[in-house]
Amino acid sequence: MGRSGHALGILSPGSPEDLRHRVFFGVSAEVCVKAWNKMEELDLLSPSPHFEHYLWALAFMRTYPPQ
Repeated sequence: MGRSGHALGILSPGSPEDLRHRVFFGVSAEVCVKAWNKMEELDLLSPSPHFEHYLWALAFMRTYPPQ
């Protein structure tokens, strides 16, 4: 499967997993996690945040046009 020397689940830039994440959510996994951590740091999340809701929002923004 083209994984010689690559650990499963490691999202290095350009890896198949990272490219799929970029296509589906519009940003790399690293950027996605950094933005989530920054929102936590600035206390911009709801009292009981769920990461999957954040991913749903990213997918929604990627799917629908900006109008």
